[in-house]
Amino acid sequence: MHVGLLVEPRTDIVDYTNEAIMSPEEQAWKVDPYFSTPVILGHKVALWTPTAPGEHSLMAYQTSAGGPVRTVTVNPATPLGPVCLVTP
Repeated sequence: MHVGLLVEPRTDIVDYTNEAIMSPEEQAWKVDPYFSTPVILGHKVALWTPTAPGEHSLMAYQTSAGGPVRTVTVNPATPLGPVCLVTP
C-alpha cells in the first residue's frame, strides 16, 4: 500500500571529510549498494559518528545536483571504553 505522506524521494547524506561512519547505511551498502534509510514526513534520520575532530561538512541530497551543506565542528574526545567524552 502506498501512503503519500510516508513515502518521499530518496535522500542521502554525505560527510565530505570522509572521517565519519554513517550507520546503518555503510553496513547495508556491503549487501545492497542502493540501500537508503527512508525519508518520513520530510525527515531523514542517519546515525552520524565522526571519527576525527575538526570541521565536518555534511550535505543532504536527492540528485547529483547536490543540496544544502552544513558545517559542524567536532571537538576532540577522550575514549572511555565503548564511549567517548567530548569536550564542550
